[in-house]
Amino acid sequence: MLKVEIGGVAISLSFVDGKGWIPQVSKAMHSFLTRRKRFDLALKVHCGFLPHLNVKRVVFNSGGNWTLFKDRNNRLVFSLTSPATGPHPYALAVVDSQFKVGNLYLREPNYFLSKKAIVNPLEYPLDEVLVVHLLSRNRGILLHGCGIKYKGEGLLFLGTSGRGKSTIANLWKEEKEVAILSDDRIVVRKKGSNFWIYGTPWHGDAKLCSPQKVVLKKIFFLKHGKKNSLKKMKLSEIISQLVVCSFPPFWDKKGMKFILSFCSDLAKVPSYELNFLPNRSVLDLIKRKV
Repeated sequence: MLKVEIGGVAISLSFVDGKGWIPQVSKAMHSFLTRRKRFDLALKVHCGFLPHLNVKRVVFNSGGNWTLFKDRNNRLVFSLTSPATGPHPYALAVVDSQFKVGNLYLREPNYFLSKKAIVNPLEYPLDEVLVVHLLSRNRGILLHGCGIKYKGEGLLFLGTSGRGKSTIANLWKEEKEVAILSDDRIVVRKKGSNFWIYGTPWHGDAKLCSPQKVVLKKIFFLKHGKKNSLKKMKLSEIISQLVVCSFPPFWDKKGMKFILSFCSDLAKVPSYELNFLPNRSVLDLIKRKV
């Protein structure tokens, strides 16, 4: 059995068939293996075949390598495809309407080693899609961001692709009393009156990730600039930018309602627009604000 925990969300995968297939996770995911005994989602993994499913309708098409359907039993069916494996799905994840239990069907192994079939049941993007859905069930949110733990406090640097998340992570990693939670994707959850940020295995160009968590103290929205500067943001601006930087479950009406409400609440955390030069001088400015 494989058991992983990302952002406080736990998924178990038990292999019920597939003799000779060896389960394996990515190098980044190794740090997120867990010994937890209770899980938010339990999947049974079936190797070597895909069942014929009588799907009722398309719920969401990512426009990329996965599509979500519903079958006649109201179960969610995530169909994953890849140019490398042809037009037909290489995996199907079938999850009950409560999103607590399900079955994962794998058509073929990821690769072979010494005539043994190696399979990663949580190959991207399935791992991320499942966690996004679980979080949207009143748990939290996944954001495009670099999260760091600095002197025991959480700092979150948000921005879509190309805004400098990995650059910021590389600048911070040489500092003392700093841990990089991720340079690309961060989970945020609320516990009591505090927001917590959690590292994820989905790193960016800096390839930095950690399963650590820390209480969030400040949010910085990244922008490349001609000089280093900080600007306090309006509440409406913060909410808007949080939504832009989120991974919303477009396929789930209740999940979307929760995400919008969560962003409105999260926007109360002190937030700034950070224009920065790609060198260590920006860290002095941030430290003064922290």
